[in-house]
Amino acid sequence: MRKSKNRVRLQVEAMESRALLSALVPVSSVPVRYTVFADFGTNLETQATINSVRLQNNAGHNLAIKAFFKTETSPTPIPHPDNGKVIPAGRFGDFTFRPSLVGFIWIELKRQESRGPFTRPLPLSKPDRGYNGARFNITFSNGVYSVSGPNP
Repeated sequence: MRKSKNRVRLQVEAMESRALLSALVPVSSVPVRYTVFADFGTNLETQATINSVRLQNNAGHNLAIKAFFKTETSPTPIPHPDNGKVIPAGRFGDFTFRPSLVGFIWIELKRQESRGPFTRPLPLSKPDRGYNGARFNITFSNGVYSVSGPNP
């Protein structure tokens, strides 16, 4: 049997307490980066994909957040698998979508303990070269949520 000269690199994505095998990628291929998460959205790896964002909850209370991706070619937004994810006050939450998608990330949010509806969809500004783990701050003042960013 002939030994293959192609090497592969194993990439794993772990969200909360679940670990999933994302891909076996030939080393010579274009690098695809995946972000690794732990509970409460703590980012364990500094590399992010073109379609990943980090949301910082500065609202002063726990937030439930829905994130989805809108493309120009699909009338139906693509929801993130962790929709309704809770980000504790003062903490970060990371959302990553497939790198092959072209479009914008939108979010809806509400106070975690609220039985009311989520906010209207809010678009996240996209830098020219993609999100790449850009950080957005979420604040709450006088009954209104504000999202600012991307921030360094």
